[in-house]
Amino acid sequence: MEIFDEKHPLIEPQPGPLADAVRKRNIPLLSLSSRKTPVVVQMGYGYKQKRRVASDVNDSAGAFLCLQKDVAKELLDRCGFPVPKGFSEEDKEEFLKKLPHLDYPIVIKPSDSIWGIGVTTNINNAEAAAQAFQLAKKTSPTIIAEEFVPGNDYRVLIINDKFIAAMHRAPARVFGNGQDTVEELVLKENKKRKKALANNPYSLKPIKIDQNTRQLLSSTGKDLDHIPELKEEVQLKMNSNIKSGGEGIDVTNEICSENKNLIRRAAQVMALDIAGFDIQAERIDKPITETGGKIIEVNSNPDIFMHLFPSNGDPIDAPGILIDYLFPDPEDAWIDIELDGKVCRDEKFINAHLADVPKLVTRLVSTDSKETKDYTGKQNLLSYLLDKLTVKIKIN
Repeated sequence: MEIFDEKHPLIEPQPGPLADAVRKRNIPLLSLSSRKTPVVVQMGYGYKQKRRVASDVNDSAGAFLCLQKDVAKELLDRCGFPVPKGFSEEDKEEFLKKLPHLDYPIVIKPSDSIWGIGVTTNINNAEAAAQAFQLAKKTSPTIIAEEFVPGNDYRVLIINDKFIAAMHRAPARVFGNGQDTVEELVLKENKKRKKALANNPYSLKPIKIDQNTRQLLSSTGKDLDHIPELKEEVQLKMNSNIKSGGEGIDVTNEICSENKNLIRRAAQVMALDIAGFDIQAERIDKPITETGGKIIEVNSNPDIFMHLFPSNGDPIDAPGILIDYLFPDPEDAWIDIELDGKVCRDEKFINAHLADVPKLVTRLVSTDSKETKDYTGKQNLLSYLLDKLTVKIKIN
């Protein structure tokens, strides 16, 4: 781990698609943490900076709504968007009392979890529902129960009020060869995936056999020792999350215009400039309002890299599209930095002098003012590049 100190204040940003898109456009990039995850970066300098991508772009109230899935769903429902019928509750006894108002099968999940953690789908009785409640309770105080919507899992990406991409996310699965057990098929598949991951960190993730997997197999009369027939598909997860071994299939060219417009409108209602909508529907090329499809969740900080590295289909440069939205012109990221009386746009030089104290700094008087004031530099260059009020810097 690099040490952040006065002599060596630079922490190199982690390489990856976002950093590549930023560098390609000659936009300055600074890492704010030496930890590999979560990645916290700043693009641009001073008052022109953007940090952590979506969090600086989206309306803070809209982002908060997305974190509370039950509240977000209620808002969309009130505005006439198709969402699953359901309810949310903290108390187990009250939760079980409300269950009869829903027809099985149902889904039970935490109201504020990510990556499908604590989610149980296709529940068909009260006993299983009670178990699912306990599982979800480990993640969140508020638990959601809603109707199970059959069909495929789709992610639709919106950036700047524009439809960008759509992906069909298939749950982790294996295909039989008529000889190996389910467990052996998973081991063989994971061996291939781990080899691919060594060369590309965005390739398919290994499939983890857990209690969720065993329960799902049991519900279909199978177990890990079951030998699937040739080409028989065996689903191993209830959710389609890419991080849990799911597959991403690009369907950007398949989604119909009605669905594009519906999701764009939903993003507007949620006050989100960047959003990932999870849709459950039999198909995406027909309006979900006609096929019974539903908006399941809204993500204010969606995984944009999945669209650049689909398991199948054409890649969509979502990171590049995002950076172009944040900085339509690379100059939008640069403040005036003066070196020897000339404008400096040499990021390598600037990085090499982050520990130096600049001669003069011009800052805004406040965030809501255009008035500026000059100051003699007292702290290192890095501190002023990170300062959201800095307008101009004279290095010497």
